[in-house]
Amino acid sequence: VKLARILRDRFSHVVIDLGSQASENTEGVLDLAESVFVVAHADIPSLRNAQRLISHLAGRRRPDQKTEVILNRFDGRRAEIPEESISKALTAPISW
Repeated sequence: VKLARILRDRFSHVVIDLGSQASENTEGVLDLAESVFVVAHADIPSLRNAQRLISHLAGRRRPDQKTEVILNRFDGRRAEIPEESISKALTAPISW
């Protein structure tokens, strides 16, 4: 968390990959974030984990903090799960 504060003070943009495991440090970095990007694949296990994270973030997000959903390697023409169904399951719109 201390390093994230230092980086935030020195740079206009800081990107931190927190991985999929939450910890005390993860929570502290999330508290500092202006935007949180949830990256998921369009498969059932990834979407389930992304939905849990989105719900968790919604309960602790500041009013000025944005949460955006990114589907990694998603091709709507070949997708087994339609984008509308994914957005509904995640309870959040797909940004990218």
